Amino acid sequence: MRLAALHRPKLSLLAILEALVRLYAPQLGGREALPILTEITKGEVAWPADWAMALFQPPRNFEARKQARRFLNWLVKLGVPAQPWLDYLEEPQGHEAVPPPRPWEGYVGRAYPIGDYVVKFTTDKNEAGLAAAIQGQDSPHLATVYGVTRAGGGQTLSGASKELYAIVQQRLNTGVGRLFRQAGSAVYNYLDRFNVPIKDAEQTADVISRDYAKGGRGGGRGGGDARLHWAIRAVVRAVKDIYDRFHLMYLDPHGANLAFKGRELAFFDLGRSTGRHGPVGSLW
Repeated sequence: MRLAALHRPKLSLLAILEALVRLYAPQLGGREALPILTEITKGEVAWPADWAMALFQPPRNFEARKQARRFLNWLVKLGVPAQPWLDYLEEPQGHEAVPPPRPWEGYVGRAYPIGDYVVKFTTDKNEAGLAAAIQGQDSPHLATVYGVTRAGGGQTLSGASKELYAIVQQRLNTGVGRLFRQAGSAVYNYLDRFNVPIKDAEQTADVISRDYAKGGRGGGRGGGDARLHWAIRAVVRAVKDIYDRFHLMYLDPHGANLAFKGRELAFFDLGRSTGRHGPVGSLW
């Protein structure tokens, strides 16, 4: 099944490399795998960042500034503290230039933390559709999505046409620690092999812990590490709760996507997940 995908027309080498890096990201330490992909593709993975940056610091042409104005107004209406960029865009002589927010790198996009919000740019249509489906709905285990829109697009260095989507979501506390990251990667590996909804969280956590122990990677009840089993159970319960609420199969719970929402484990990246898509608007 997976090998057949390599023979689909228009599947670029970049797409294959991105899929490989996503697959092995948990073993490579999550986002630490990104420089590998960037080097292999000679920087092509960064093209969404260029499009996103133009919305915060547009070139001096009318069309680019008009698009940036629409985008920044959209952020302000959602409550994002983006007014300084909008003020400078409207009257550069009367305001100081504001540097763009420091981004968090991703595999198919970038995320900019701004106050209590994260503005994520992605070319992943699936992620944008899933985010739109849960927009405005609260969950203890997912970052709240406040808005989703098409924010531009263009051609990659390889000539492929892509749409750029912007997702505004809640900023979570990503300081979950090594134990939960290890547990998240164990659950990720299980879901990668068995892409089915979790019916019994306790039983599934037991299976994952035993598999993890047999693999010689420590932990689980079989390996005598009760703390790791407890963390795995917490991740599994969170994944099951998301499905029960939204019929959304969350398939990307590896350590780099884990955070705290209050005192609950939560996720903030929907890229590999499956479920119903909601309508995605457009600023243009």
